Amino acid sequence: MGYAALVLAMTGFAIGTRFRIRVLLPVLVLLLLASIVISVARGFSLREAALSVILAQTIVQCSYLVGLLAHSILSAIRRKPRVGQERQDMAYRRIRVE
Repeated sequence: MGYAALVLAMTGFAIGTRFRIRVLLPVLVLLLLASIVISVARGFSLREAALSVILAQTIVQCSYLVGLLAHSILSAIRRKPRVGQERQDMAYRRIRVE
């Protein structure tokens, strides 16, 4: 189960860094169906099946959120400063040096 959780987390993170919500929703629907099929195949009780579905969905959604945050932070770092921002940075450097 640990490897499955790791794969789900990596999948959610990858979707969060590369794609938007339009890709996440079909993945979550497929994950729901796969979780139900696996739960029935393993003979889980209703409670165990519900917990496995909820856990799988939670792992993917949380790692998707972390992927979105990582993407936004990296894109903010890579973004070039605006023209006015360069002047502010130079003024800040002068103040800091003095």
